[in-house]
Amino acid sequence: MVDLSIIVPTYQAKALAHRSAAILHDFLGGLGLTFEVILVDDGSDPESRPDPRRLPAEARLVQLPVNRGKGSAVRTGLLDARGRCRIFTDVDLPYGLNSLVTCYETIRGGADFVYGDRSLPASTLVARPSWRRRLSSVVFRSAVSTIAGLRPTDTQCGLKGFDGAVADALAPLLQTDHFAFDVEIFRCALDNGLDGRPIPVQLVNGDVSTVRLLRDSMTMFQDLVTIRRRAMRGDYRSAAVTRARQSDKVEPGAARLRGAAS
Repeated sequence: MVDLSIIVPTYQAKALAHRSAAILHDFLGGLGLTFEVILVDDGSDPESRPDPRRLPAEARLVQLPVNRGKGSAVRTGLLDARGRCRIFTDVDLPYGLNSLVTCYETIRGGADFVYGDRSLPASTLVARPSWRRRLSSVVFRSAVSTIAGLRPTDTQCGLKGFDGAVADALAPLLQTDHFAFDVEIFRCALDNGLDGRPIPVQLVNGDVSTVRLLRDSMTMFQDLVTIRRRAMRGDYRSAAVTRARQSDKVEPGAARLRGAAS
């Protein structure tokens, strides 16, 4: 068991994965906690897979044999992780490093589930997303509210964290392999009454997402319909998640990290 697991799904991004693992290792090493960095490669071509021999000591590679989608990679990482707190973020670290500290402290301070929300007033954009990305976000957010039955929120921000015990119970409920898996996480959280808290983020890197609007939009909408059906059947309600809630928390004042920005 370690204090913090950082899960980084990656696909066809060998050099970027190596660089991000090194950055995370150096940053987390100064925070005064035990940690692990888990790269989950989602079936990249052999020449594009991260080399485990080039990873720092506290980083490791989980190699999936075939490409199934980001949701599958994140789910695998959550279940493979050993952290009391488990956070996943995108391979280009688009929300910087301080957001990881905020996420960790919020979870260790009592939250079951924490998510970055780019629409919060305190969130800032250093790198502006493309107009295609902004358009798709507006359309998809509306669809999430209408189809999946969730209140409008930033489901697609690539930064989310969980209490470790909650992650162990929640991850087996997740079935969506593609990019709507974030919505399934929110639906599971809602159906199990999790204490979910948004945090502001700073978008510091450009968009390297592998989502292709025209090709992937139909799959996303089909997944939303499937998620709504599963929710109506009660597939996401779990006594194990209920038992896991609040099972591994500290008092809010005890969660500050050494060297963390205030």
